[in-house]
Amino acid sequence: MPISEESPVIIDARECEQAGKIYTLRGDVQIQFADYTFHGDLVTYDSASGDVTAKGHASLNGGQRDIHISASEGTYNLHSQTGKFYDVHGSTGARFKGRSVTLTSSSPLSFSGKLVEQTGPDEYVLHHGSVTSCELPHPKWTFTAARIILKVGSSAHVYNTTFRLKGVPVFYLPYASPPVERLGRESGFLIPNFGTSNTKGTVVGDSFYWAINRSMDATVGGEYLSKRGWALQENYRYRPDEVSFLNLSYFGVLDRGITTTSVNQSGQIVSQNTQQGGEDVKLNAETTFAHDVRGVASIDYLSSFIFRLAFTWLWSISGHALPIEAEPDRRGKTLMAAVAKVMGAEPVIAAGARAIDAEHLARMTLGERSLEREVLALFDRQADMLLPRIRQGAPAMAAASAHTLKGSAVGIAVFKVARAVEEVEQAKDVAITAAVDTLAAVLDEAKAEIARLLQVG
Repeated sequence: MPISEESPVIIDARECEQAGKIYTLRGDVQIQFADYTFHGDLVTYDSASGDVTAKGHASLNGGQRDIHISASEGTYNLHSQTGKFYDVHGSTGARFKGRSVTLTSSSPLSFSGKLVEQTGPDEYVLHHGSVTSCELPHPKWTFTAARIILKVGSSAHVYNTTFRLKGVPVFYLPYASPPVERLGRESGFLIPNFGTSNTKGTVVGDSFYWAINRSMDATVGGEYLSKRGWALQENYRYRPDEVSFLNLSYFGVLDRGITTTSVNQSGQIVSQNTQQGGEDVKLNAETTFAHDVRGVASIDYLSSFIFRLAFTWLWSISGHALPIEAEPDRRGKTLMAAVAKVMGAEPVIAAGARAIDAEHLARMTLGERSLEREVLALFDRQADMLLPRIRQGAPAMAAASAHTLKGSAVGIAVFKVARAVEEVEQAKDVAITAAVDTLAAVLDEAKAEIARLLQVG
């Protein structure tokens, strides 16, 4: 029945009792107002004040952002669109029909709470609840907290929260602001990272993301390495138009050094501290000038090769500094030969030689066995990642992946792999497939040798 002509409220129920302005409704109660629908088993409605009280399967659906709230009971005011709901499961940006879900927003949101207060049309306070914008209807991560302030389509403020992956608590944060709207970027601190390493110790770090404007952003962060010192990481990105970009990254380590021990000719144990810190700066830029003239800049500064082995190589294979394209050496020398010559080890591969030059590797890692094991294990994982890209990737991706694999192979003295990659780079047309098959066989040999060395150590 329509209650008001100005702001019509339509009630549908199996039973209805009226006492003045008070309506008592029973059985599959449905109250429609504005663009919302309120449900409940037993509902009391005051048409004068707009207050609604519901018990049993209470729910609120609708609105511009497709709010959906299911609760055991609740109170609501139709005029102010405020209320309280108990034992709540809710979502926004999604419409539910049976088991099917239709997303109506680029940022659907799911939340729950023992008590949820609606303080305005799009504002909610969750008590002892959780919130997530991960994939619905089965999100992989959630933030749980005693108090969450949620502004649908704008922001979420979570206090004293626990971050959970598939329901398992991972870490605690005094404050977090998880994403609830993907249409814009916001500046703020990112989720901290934690880890351990044999050579670097406990690793703790965080970064700050700065959304400068629509065309540029920057990330500045650092990590504390308990055994080594501090690592600094900065990234700047600029995209003025569809055909131009500039990416600048910096990675540096203030290293306290690594201590190695050896026995001299007199039989005495000698300790030596070796500094392996340094800097890695990369700049890539591209634009199109008049008459479709393409301009490209690519600058890569590395302070030392030892730094690359100890730190930067790890940074690169994490996906932060993967080369965009592989350029041939215009002096006619390959990168492998040039680097090997600088390090005093021309890569001459004798018949029957092992897949890995153990002596060269020991020199590169300064005899530090733990570092040697770490770079071998990292190369093993990197090879698994890059070979499919070389075999199946687009030409630019395949060339970049081959370039990266060759440089890493030279760095840890896997010269057979480096030579095989070189053959792939030089192969033409149908010969490429055979060269890649040869590379795969050489990689299998190298991985077997790496497994043997790791087991011995």
